[in-house]
Amino acid sequence: MSKKITKLSFSLLILFVAILFVKCTQDERADNNDVAQSANIVDAKKWFAEYESNGENYSHLQNLDYQWDKAKDTRSDDGTKTIIVPVNEVKSDPRDFWEQRLYIYKTGKEDYKALLYEIYTNKYVARKNQSFDGGSFTGFVSVWDLKTGFVRAAKFENNKVVETGVVEVIDISQRNSTNRAPIEAPCIYADFGDGGCGGKSAGDSAGTVNGGGLRDVVITVPGKGSPVEYYGPRGPVIGGGTTGGYTSPNGGGASSGGGITAPTPQKIIDALTGKAKCLNALLNQNGNSFVQKLLSKFAGNSEFDIQISSQDKVYNPITNAELNGLTFYSGTGKLIDIKISTSRIDAFASLEGARIILHEYIHADMVRKLNTVIDINSIDVKDFKQVFEKYEKNFHSAMGALYVESMRDALKEFHKNIFPEDYQNYINYYGVPPSDEVYEALAWGGLQEKNVKAWQELTDAQKASITNLGKRVTQFTKSVPCAQ
Repeated sequence: MSKKITKLSFSLLILFVAILFVKCTQDERADNNDVAQSANIVDAKKWFAEYESNGENYSHLQNLDYQWDKAKDTRSDDGTKTIIVPVNEVKSDPRDFWEQRLYIYKTGKEDYKALLYEIYTNKYVARKNQSFDGGSFTGFVSVWDLKTGFVRAAKFENNKVVETGVVEVIDISQRNSTNRAPIEAPCIYADFGDGGCGGKSAGDSAGTVNGGGLRDVVITVPGKGSPVEYYGPRGPVIGGGTTGGYTSPNGGGASSGGGITAPTPQKIIDALTGKAKCLNALLNQNGNSFVQKLLSKFAGNSEFDIQISSQDKVYNPITNAELNGLTFYSGTGKLIDIKISTSRIDAFASLEGARIILHEYIHADMVRKLNTVIDINSIDVKDFKQVFEKYEKNFHSAMGALYVESMRDALKEFHKNIFPEDYQNYINYYGVPPSDEVYEALAWGGLQEKNVKAWQELTDAQKASITNLGKRVTQFTKSVPCAQ
């Protein structure tokens, strides 16, 4: 009997040792994984400490309490190695529906960039849609560079970007007369034929944020009044991305001393048809130095691509008004989308068609300048942003102030070189070559609107001259010198 007990005890001992061995092996593997994960987080934390110590942070992003013990080692939707660090928020009311997260992206062997995401929802949103990680998020997201401030913002419905916007920190003394609604925020990313604002205005939005206010800002630096973060819409988004795409590294942020890894060569994706395709090819191949410089920004020296395509009729998605063309950017990724109206291009003179395409390319260039990271310190980008602010962040006002003369010269050279017979016909009819004023009047096409400050700054005599000379474009040829 005792032999059987001894034998059973020995068997149980072997079984216990085997279980212990398996468990130790599993624990060792887990420990190894923890060590590897910790190494990535430690490296990112070390880089971030150096980055933060290099000058002060943006005013209301100073002295944030990062919860490194809860940092997550993961990858963004585009595959970039990413460390996500929760922030212990300083809230005026602990029940507020917002949170902050630090995203650190590893963009190269020793290169990183950092962005702070602020995520907002509220009690009126269904509980299942309140979580940013739940796959059906409804609310707002703003993105901040810790050193320079606001980068971009968007409104989400069921995990899709439906609108891009702007977030500003405004003191109570700067609010408008209602003392609760945000100062009107003009749009930037979309042009729907109305100067860029798409018919959108700030204000209440059912089930979102009352009056546009996102949160009270608790700051520790001297300031006036009671700062509040306000969201204002810039333009609707068609087919917007998801939360995962929005938190990928494309779209701006700080980089380490080594800089952001150079992007792969970019391009203009031509999906045009017929007459528009011909005119676009001629502009790309034969445009003057202004056109070539403009387009070169999307051919290897930019974070962005352009996709330009034909559509029978193009409509303003807000007012349903028919447009010559439409340019919009979702606020995420690198694709700027241009739609050109086939029916309009076919009905207009070819030189007017070239103007429409050039007009939309300029919109794309303005979007690039407002969102570039790589080119952010260039003189032309800085100068454009100053003018854009001066003209109340209106696309067409900025275009009227900055681009009309360049468009004039480009159209003049394009007409003379690509349509020599048409050019000569004008001389035969009027007895003189087309003047600079004729081409400038053509360049003002699409900019003669009451909300375009640059147009309103002209005298009545200047407006009348531009209007009259602009009518001469109807006498130009509608044909193009390429097979369709």
